Amino acid sequence: MNELRYLGGGDVLADFIEMLLTLDAELSVQRGGRYLSERAFNSLVMGVEEGGERSIFGPSIAYQDEIPIGLAYLRWHDAALGDARHRSAEVFVYVKQKYRNRGVGTEILNKLKEVSNAFDVVELTSVVSPGARSTKSLLERGSFKGGAIEMVSYSTRP
Repeated sequence: MNELRYLGGGDVLADFIEMLLTLDAELSVQRGGRYLSERAFNSLVMGVEEGGERSIFGPSIAYQDEIPIGLAYLRWHDAALGDARHRSAEVFVYVKQKYRNRGVGTEILNKLKEVSNAFDVVELTSVVSPGARSTKSLLERGSFKGGAIEMVSYSTRP
C-alpha cells in the first residue's frame, strides 16, 4: 500500500465535506435515516476550519495517491467529564467503502495511537453506532474493548 498523507485545515475543507457527506449517505442507507445531525455536521466542519481547541490530531483527510480516502481525528475529551478522563482522547476513523479491507483503517488507527502516545494519552475511546460492524471490527483489531456504544483502548507503554 502506498503511504498515506494527512492534511487538515481550510485547504482540504471541500474534501472533508465530501467525505462527511459520503459517510452520512452510507450510514443513512444502513439506518434508514440521516446519520449526522446538522449541528454535528457543522461542528465537524468548523473543527476543520479552525483546527478545534480540543484537537490533538486533525480533523484530517487521509490521502493516497492524491485521492481522499479516509478521515482521521483525535481529540481530548471534554474537561466536564471529570478528572478520570483528563488523559483520555476520542478517536474517529472513517475509510471510504471502496478502500476498506486494504489496511487503510488500521494504518490510520495506528497513526492516531502513535500521536496519542506522544501526548501521553493513556485512554482512547471511540463511539460506535449500533450496526457499524466495520468500525467495531477495526477497533477490536486495534485492541479496543467494549460494547456497541463506546469502545476503549489503554496505552501499553511501560
